[in-house]
Amino acid sequence: MPTLASEVAGLIARLAWLGLIHAGWIGLLVAGVVALAFQAIPRLGPRGRHRALIAAMGIVAVGPIAAAVGHELVSEGAERPAMPGEWIIGRVEMSEASDADRRAPAPVAIRPLPRTDRPAFVPKIIAGAARILDSARPVLLTIWASGVAVLGSILLVGAIGLRRTLRRAVLAPDSLARRARRWALRLGMRGKPRVLTIGRPVEPFVCGILRPTIVLPADWIAQASSSCVDAVLAHELAHARRRDPIVNLAQRILEVALFFHPAVRWISRSLRRDRERCADAFAVAITGNPMALAEALQSVARLRLTSPNRRVAGLMLGGPSVSLLPRIQELLGMTPTRSRFRLWPLAAIPAAGFLALVAAAAGFAGDSPSPVHHGSPFEVDTNAIPAAVGPNPFPLDRQISYEVRLLVGPAERWREHLLPKLRPIREEADLSAWMIDEAKLRELAEIAQQDARTNLLSAPKVTAFDGARATIMQNSTTHYVAALDDVERPEMAGFRPVVKKIRPGITVNMTGKLTPTGTKLSIDLRDLSLLGFHTITRRREIRGQVIAAQYQIPSTSEHRLQLDRDLPDGTGVLISLGVQDAPGPVPGGVAMANRVLGSVGLPPYEATPITMERLILITPRRIIPEAEEGVGVPPSPKAKPAT
Repeated sequence: MPTLASEVAGLIARLAWLGLIHAGWIGLLVAGVVALAFQAIPRLGPRGRHRALIAAMGIVAVGPIAAAVGHELVSEGAERPAMPGEWIIGRVEMSEASDADRRAPAPVAIRPLPRTDRPAFVPKIIAGAARILDSARPVLLTIWASGVAVLGSILLVGAIGLRRTLRRAVLAPDSLARRARRWALRLGMRGKPRVLTIGRPVEPFVCGILRPTIVLPADWIAQASSSCVDAVLAHELAHARRRDPIVNLAQRILEVALFFHPAVRWISRSLRRDRERCADAFAVAITGNPMALAEALQSVARLRLTSPNRRVAGLMLGGPSVSLLPRIQELLGMTPTRSRFRLWPLAAIPAAGFLALVAAAAGFAGDSPSPVHHGSPFEVDTNAIPAAVGPNPFPLDRQISYEVRLLVGPAERWREHLLPKLRPIREEADLSAWMIDEAKLRELAEIAQQDARTNLLSAPKVTAFDGARATIMQNSTTHYVAALDDVERPEMAGFRPVVKKIRPGITVNMTGKLTPTGTKLSIDLRDLSLLGFHTITRRREIRGQVIAAQYQIPSTSEHRLQLDRDLPDGTGVLISLGVQDAPGPVPGGVAMANRVLGSVGLPPYEATPITMERLILITPRRIIPEAEEGVGVPPSPKAKPAT
């Protein structure tokens, strides 16, 4: 259960991170497109602008979530070069047989290697920005979580203050409630609105999701004219009719989640402004008196001036107040002051494209190759037996720690830069070996980390006594149908499959004997590779009916390497298991496009093949007891005893 909980928490954290980085470019792109559309169509009415902004907010809210989920699915299912430990399972297919007789051996679940490939089409500047973003992930997630916690607390305080305000308010007189009911019927509202008054200088507002509640300041009602009160009632009921309280709540939650995004704040401010203009238009349409609403807005402006610092905490739930001057100008038939042409939308769209590439690279990047892969499918033979038995068959100062690593990656780079510097031990067509020291080992690690197509697996360290044998295996079990036996039972469809299994992979047997200056190492390596499957067809006639069955048997290739070598302290053996051509990495989006092209009969995109090479690095290290460190022992890299 703790493992499942940690996996779920890790998935949620990754989806949150992907959602945030995708929200960056989606918000910029949507805001830039909407702003350019508003500047290109200056006569667009408030209702059209409001609908466009609602759609923009919906895209900004849903788009990052969909992009994060899709990106995670694509990155998990993207094609990549085949690596050791991932094998194809053959199945039996029979004709003229029931489903129960077509059973094939169940595939064996193999743990995939860690994904470290980055899309090949990403330029270096994009990849560098993605690496910086990945390295800053913990800090950025912490800042985002802290900001959400603070702003969410403020929003919660606003909700509590709103509830407290409603408790302190009193029901309005019946005459005012009847007038509100009349305007509600004209707006086509079925429910009966509730009108409350409060003895504090607040602006009129409407709240409530299921039942609209209008809150009016008592002092303002006493001073305002009847037409002004009707205009304000119609305006607030128009908000309720348009479901603006629900939209406003969702808008405030989105502002909290994406508080860092300037484009989201611009969309939110524009939406709040055009929402008020739409409610003004509704109120004027049913009252037919724009002057009354303009006078009411003027009185609300005076109310702001008389109490600028006294604001009910509940009103924080509605967000910042909207400027009243453009609304009054529009109601009076005056042309409101139009904003000048802004250049930021023109810069927002290319910036969104850049951030989209960075988000794609960061999402596909995954974690950097680690020198130790804890989930590697290695097995360790711990039955190490001393070669000789004396008075002390288990001397603590005569132990050797073996470190075995499997490196799979492109062959060109390391062969060009590192191979000429290595001292050869054996050079053959399929298996070659070289001696490698600590400096060359670090250089090999740097070359591997610079190429995202490289995978590194480290076996658990195994400690053996002087002269004892240690075995490390990296194998996978593959079941296959080796033959079909003839049977006469009708329910068996004439054949019975004979299922066998093979274990392709690598087995390394190591025996070391300590010398004054190093280790005399004997290596016996077996590499069994699964090349593929070929199909065999069997036919037989039963009662005049021809029964056909197909099954697949594997093709394998086995190589053996045996060598004895004296290794100075701090050196190891680098073994090449040969090279093979593999398909180049195909980005997830291209892989999906290939499936579409294949469904319509078009040739798919084929990546440039790359030459992959498998390398095994074996490093023996002398175990130095802590009591004897620095006393008569030649300097060498120290390995701690295995626990």
